[in-house]
Amino acid sequence: MPTEKISIIGGGSAYVPGILYSFARYGEAIAGSEIALMDVDPSRLPMMEKLGRRIAMEEGVDLKVTGTVDLKESLDGATFVLTNFRPGGIEGLRLDEEIPVKYGILGQETSGPGGTFFALRSIPQVLSLCESMEEVCP
Repeated sequence: MPTEKISIIGGGSAYVPGILYSFARYGEAIAGSEIALMDVDPSRLPMMEKLGRRIAMEEGVDLKVTGTVDLKESLDGATFVLTNFRPGGIEGLRLDEEIPVKYGILGQETSGPGGTFFALRSIPQVLSLCESMEEVCP
């Protein structure tokens, strides 16, 4: 299999180790590929990069893990792009769940009013990402 560059937008998320482990388990099928972690919070990247390298080493797979806060750098040469970001952060999640409950409505981030709030924050971000992808890694 040819090598790939997989860009994970929101690469500093707590969910990323599971994603990295899943990729590493593909072994030779993904060997030589790069996983580019991109996050707006630079403090999150070093730990995820280090963890990704360790996972690759433990699984015995040649996998390059990089980190950046520059979206276009992460997208440059990417053959796959995953999104794993949360517009509004944890505070947005809290509001998505608490506001509906305050009015007697089930509060979740994926459905009902909370899901709508989350979608309204996310859609512009996803559209902007798509524009960047069209420009950098069509």
